[in-house]
Amino acid sequence: MNLEYPARTEKNIVESDGTLVLNVGRLPGGTRMTVDCPRKHGRSFLVVAFNGQPKIEDVVGWVELHGIKTPGLGKASAPGCTRSRWSF
Repeated sequence: MNLEYPARTEKNIVESDGTLVLNVGRLPGGTRMTVDCPRKHGRSFLVVAFNGQPKIEDVVGWVELHGIKTPGLGKASAPGCTRSRWSF
């Protein structure tokens, strides 16, 4: 892992309106850190697990509630997650 990644991720989360994590299965190291960081700073976040039955209405409601801008999707670390995220 790039040593600058944790500090950059934390800065992005602190400066953002919210963090949406789209994932399959267990949260790997970097993704786990991405979820722990908004908790640490009292920032809004939502985790959508594709191994369950995610509802787009829940995500849309969360995005609207927090006025979140959606620039795009980051790199997927879980196998099959990229296809699931784009389908969602």
